Amino acid sequence: MISYKISAYMQTMPEDLQYWFYQRPVWFTGVWATRVWPALLGSFLLLLQCRQALRLFVLALAGFLIAPL
Repeated sequence: MISYKISAYMQTMPEDLQYWFYQRPVWFTGVWATRVWPALLGSFLLLLQCRQALRLFVLALAGFLIAPL
């Protein structure tokens, strides 16, 4: 909801938080995706006992280290 900046959702936040979401750089969304999606896929692969899960978790960790927010 924050990525699409839905006004009804954004209005429930304090003004300073809204300002931060509207002013964040575009690359921040890419870093967020680099953290979330590999971690999700890695979790599924871990359940399937696949060796590729570790690589995805390392990628998610690298995304977290780039932008910890």
